[in-house]
Amino acid sequence: MKDYMIALIAIIITFFLGVHFLFGNQSIEAKIANQKDQFQFKRRVANDVKIYNSKSNIKETLDEITDLEQPYDTAVKKGKKSVLLYPDNVVCLIPVSKNKTKVEVADHDDAYRRHHNIIVSHWGGRMKNGSIGNPPARSGGFGFGK
Repeated sequence: MKDYMIALIAIIITFFLGVHFLFGNQSIEAKIANQKDQFQFKRRVANDVKIYNSKSNIKETLDEITDLEQPYDTAVKKGKKSVLLYPDNVVCLIPVSKNKTKVEVADHDDAYRRHHNIIVSHWGGRMKNGSIGNPPARSGGFGFGK
């Protein structure tokens, strides 16, 4: 009986690890692309920036994306352009109308070039190794100079 319990526990652990590795390691870019009912792909810009349309207002769109994965930092301007920072991507939300939001998904370099003003005003003016920053290893603020 004890051997069966150990085998059952091993199978359950293997199952959950398999599910995590198959579905849990998707980038925010892939997670947004997979939500075809919420985010309609519109076009690519310079092969690296993907633009989607959301039929929701900017607040609802922000909630939908952060439900998919929590960013490690944000620059949220109520009713205006907002930026969500992820390890490999930056998601910019731009209100188009009352119930429509443009969603741009880009790597850090492209986002910095396209949305320089909000990024610089929120995180400062320097890129670090091609990145706006990485999640801080220590607490106490954003990652520059640590």
